[in-house]
Amino acid sequence: MDGMAPLPPGRSRFEQLVAALGRKDPAMNEYAAEIFRRVGKPVVPMLVREAVCRGKQPDHRVRILDVIQRIGEPLDMAFFDLMMLLRHRVPKVRQKAAEVIAALSPAGRSSPGAEKVLGPGLLAVMSGGVADADVHATAVASKQPSGREHGPGEAESGP
Repeated sequence: MDGMAPLPPGRSRFEQLVAALGRKDPAMNEYAAEIFRRVGKPVVPMLVREAVCRGKQPDHRVRILDVIQRIGEPLDMAFFDLMMLLRHRVPKVRQKAAEVIAALSPAGRSSPGAEKVLGPGLLAVMSGGVADADVHATAVASKQPSGREHGPGEAESGP
């Protein structure tokens, strides 16, 4: 026996652990997160499905996304499902989705500093514009040449 309470009728262990991530109990959240982390890659597609499920509250989504990021496995095709959350109405869900995509997508894992550049850039593109001022500032700063006002051979424009 694994030490967990018996399952309520009709609920799988997976459903029980996902529900635990929805509670406002940090100890219960950590318990569920650790079990998912130990299971690893096989559970990631199911967690992605739960993260994009319409019935989840924003804090619940963010905790599920955090677990996916903590598992640390590349997203493969699940990357496309998570991109839907870049258009979520709640900024913290959009931001966490961008972090997870940047950290675990094939492009994000191969690029140095991708979490800072790819995440906000994807967020701005997928939301059809700039979603949040702080995300916009990060995206703009990441596109600016560092340490100079204009590039070599570029004339200064404007008044």
